[in-house]
Amino acid sequence: MKNRRHSTPRGVLLTLGCLLLVASTWLLPAAAEEAEVPEDPAAATPTLIEVIPDVPRPTPVAEIAAVWNRADGSILNGSEVRPFLFGAEPLAVVTEHYQDSASGLRQMTYFEKGRLDILDPAEHPANPWFVSAAALVREMLSGSVEYGENERSERGLAPIPIVGDLNQPNAVTYATLGPLTDLDIPLAAPLTPEGLAELELPPVTLARLGAAITALLSSSGTVEPDGVQPAEGAAPVVIGEYDAVTQRNIAAPFVTWRDAQGFVKNYLLGHPLTEPYWVDTLVDGVPQRVLVQAFERRVLVYDPAQPEGAQVDSTDVGVHYRLWRNLAQPVDGALSQLAAAVPFGEEIVSAATANLIDPHLMAALALVASNGDPQATLPNGGRGILGLRPDAAIALGVPAEPPVTPGLDAPALAKAEVVTLDPAVDDPNATVVTSEAGATTGGGGGSGIVIAPRWVEDVMRDPAHNAAYAARDLTQWNPLSLDFASIAADYYSNGAPNWDDPALQEFVTKVVATRDDLVQRFPLPVRVTAGSIEGQHLGTGHSAYYDPSYDRAWWERTLLLYESWNKIADGWQNDPNGFYCVRPGYIPGQRLQLVANGVTIICTIGDTVAEPHLSSWLAHWVIEMNYPAFEALGLDRNNMVEVFHIEADPPPPVPTPPAEETPTPTATPEEPTPPMEPTPPAEPTATPTPPPAEPTPPVAPTATPTTPPASPTAEPSATSTPAAPGNGPVTTPVPGTTPTTEAHGSGD
Repeated sequence: MKNRRHSTPRGVLLTLGCLLLVASTWLLPAAAEEAEVPEDPAAATPTLIEVIPDVPRPTPVAEIAAVWNRADGSILNGSEVRPFLFGAEPLAVVTEHYQDSASGLRQMTYFEKGRLDILDPAEHPANPWFVSAAALVREMLSGSVEYGENERSERGLAPIPIVGDLNQPNAVTYATLGPLTDLDIPLAAPLTPEGLAELELPPVTLARLGAAITALLSSSGTVEPDGVQPAEGAAPVVIGEYDAVTQRNIAAPFVTWRDAQGFVKNYLLGHPLTEPYWVDTLVDGVPQRVLVQAFERRVLVYDPAQPEGAQVDSTDVGVHYRLWRNLAQPVDGALSQLAAAVPFGEEIVSAATANLIDPHLMAALALVASNGDPQATLPNGGRGILGLRPDAAIALGVPAEPPVTPGLDAPALAKAEVVTLDPAVDDPNATVVTSEAGATTGGGGGSGIVIAPRWVEDVMRDPAHNAAYAARDLTQWNPLSLDFASIAADYYSNGAPNWDDPALQEFVTKVVATRDDLVQRFPLPVRVTAGSIEGQHLGTGHSAYYDPSYDRAWWERTLLLYESWNKIADGWQNDPNGFYCVRPGYIPGQRLQLVANGVTIICTIGDTVAEPHLSSWLAHWVIEMNYPAFEALGLDRNNMVEVFHIEADPPPPVPTPPAEETPTPTATPEEPTPPMEPTPPAEPTATPTPPPAEPTPPVAPTATPTTPPASPTAEPSATSTPAAPGNGPVTTPVPGTTPTTEAHGSGD
């Protein structure tokens, strides 16, 4: 791909030795390949700028690198052939707040199969737990991100398959396993790097040393005690150890695997959180029955069909965890360096790039407002890592009060059960983002997972929400200049700065100075050459995806329905590659260019976002797409995508969210095109939902043209019958149990 200049509606301002900035927008670096120079240099003279070499991505600190080398160095140098313990390379090097650290921060490096942390740099490196393996599985099974002994944020149980393909239907997920643990029980002693403290509980499970393991766990969470029997003549898989802390039995193959790795007992695994269960899964589309067990730090899998020595492996919990928290590395190495240096840098940088905000400014605001502490409060009442004012979040559509739901107590509402609320009856911000034609993004899939803020307190406490809504607030304060002091002052004061206020003066001065320092430390490579424009840059950020059950035929029927409503681009065509996408402001039939993880595709707009839910959509996504496009771009591994306008006409303005998120139903004449319903599977899910009602076109073209369909399930499943296109929802996968969907959209 050639170098490009990403133009914006506000114009371009280039300076020597400086990041290319546009009033309220930020210019992403282009690819390394040089663009062709026009034949007539006088016709388009390139602006003189400094070309900064590509910046390598950050690498782990020496102590973490030493543990990684001990675990996987022999595989990397070719002296041993076996599965990785952590991975072939780091996925991300980042920093986060940690309450129990002397510095208030922890250093973290993600790998495919886990994460290595330095929880407190003040500790002596000789301590064998100075670098510890993070308890990622414990967090995904409890639904809480831990920032210390007494500090955490609730995200809900992860609807991600624990083993096998990420887009498989009827999968056993972390949400399936969560209720089979006892992680809601208060601990009798603090959490430690070594694992859970002693639990003062009556026996949870009796020791069964030597007993055969025959329990079969289904995707519905039901356990069939004698569901699996050993083949005739084959020895059964038995219990090999009992853990007195969590009172769980451990499968013998997993005890053998743990003891063979050369680390102290709980270093790689931690304590067991569940009993061992047989599960049915898909691996590269092939059905397999394997034995799984969840530990604090890993999920181990025993596959008797594999050759001896390769029968036990650990799953990709590092990848799963990042998908659960919707974390992704920036597209540029310099931004990765910035994201690594700032607490919660991945959340901050992705929120900035998605909204075309200068990422150095966002990072500076976070450092000054909180230094990464989610509990921080500013004199103006701003809270969280970005010092976001609660009134600003409410103005952006976040409910001021929590939903009142009969039958659910406060702890239940704080967890994933909230995603089962019906947005048509309760709070639209409590479930999932939908667009207008009836699809559900798969909760059992791999990415785009976001827990919707139920009310303003969620946005204040959760770093990802805080960054997302702070970026949305900043978009209104970017003047047509490079006056970062004015931007910071307007952000702090809701557009009414009192320059006699010492607190405001101190905040603005520190933000500007901190931003200048970050630009010097982490400059971005900018390469602009005459004639290099390939398309206007619309934003870089996360993508949501439709459930894989919404196939190519569904999208083509959807386009026909939009045509019948006269809501489609002139000269539209079905996408030749079957890549369909959704972005507010664009109408079906238009096209966009998407770039991610070294892959470039063109997608065709196939649906629209319901107007009442633009606020939450804009806070979390830059694009939504069908699963084939999502997979083709590699977003199931790193969910960060660049979006470009490629039509001849200027890009449409981003729609303004309505003041009141109340959908207005319209008349529903006869439906012209009935949907094709898939054949139901032999074994339905435990909580099947009825297929969505048949939506119909409006009497006249309208933005929200149908009645709400019934709620399909969130996880990819053949029992989820795709709705006919109507007010077409595109939903994002949300951790927890079954989300609901409504034809006029839902909140996020």
